Amino acid sequence: MNDKMVEVSKLDLYPTRFMGFRYNQYKKMNMKIVKYLLKKRDEEPDNQSYSIGGDGWHSNYNLTDLDYDWSRELKQLILQVVADYSHEQCEILPNFKLETWAMVIPSGAYSNLHSHPGWYMSGVYYVKVPEELEKTALESGHGSISFPDTRAGACGTMHEAATFKIAPREGEGAVFPSWMPHYVTPYQGSPNDLRISISWNIIFDSRMEGGDVVAGQKTLNN
Repeated sequence: MNDKMVEVSKLDLYPTRFMGFRYNQYKKMNMKIVKYLLKKRDEEPDNQSYSIGGDGWHSNYNLTDLDYDWSRELKQLILQVVADYSHEQCEILPNFKLETWAMVIPSGAYSNLHSHPGWYMSGVYYVKVPEELEKTALESGHGSISFPDTRAGACGTMHEAATFKIAPREGEGAVFPSWMPHYVTPYQGSPNDLRISISWNIIFDSRMEGGDVVAGQKTLNN
C-alpha cells in the first residue's frame, strides 16, 4: 500500500509528570533528622503502617509542623520542589494541606505496593542510605522505589510493560502524582544499615482558609 494513501496523527495522551530533585545543602539537615527519628523510634517502637513489611518503622504525619530548624527547612524544601513541579500547570496554587512522615527501613524490610488516594501530589526525599545500597540499587533492584506501568495492554500484552526504578541517594528525591502505585523492595545489608526516607502528600483547595500559598517557583507564607 502506498504510504501516501494513509495519513496518521499521533498524540501522547495524558502523559504522567515525574520529577527528580537534589538538595545540595542536605548534610546538616539530614543529620538532625536522623537523630530525631531514631530517638522517636526508640520512644514509639510500635508505630507501623499497612504499607510497611518486615521490621520497618513509620513516624507520625507531622514532621513539617515541629518546632525545629530542620523541620522548617524540610518544609521549605518540599514547598520549593512542589512549586517547581507545578509551575507549568498553574501560575499560583491555592491553599493546601500537607502531611509529612518518615520511614525507617532496616535490612530485609520493604514497602508494599500502594498509592495515596485522595491526594494530588506525593514525594520522597532520602535522608540516610547505606553506601553500598546507593551503588547497587538500580542494578540489583534491591532497596529501590519502583513504579510499575499499570496500563492494561501496554506494549500489546496483558502484562505490565515495565517498572521504573529510582536508586535511593542521600539528598535526592522525587515528586509524582499521588495515584501512581509504587513499592520499595527489600535489601540485604548489615543489621545497622538503615534506609531512612521522608515522604509527603499534598492537596490543593482554594476553599481552605489560612495555610500556605505556592506562587510560581517561590514559597510564600500567608
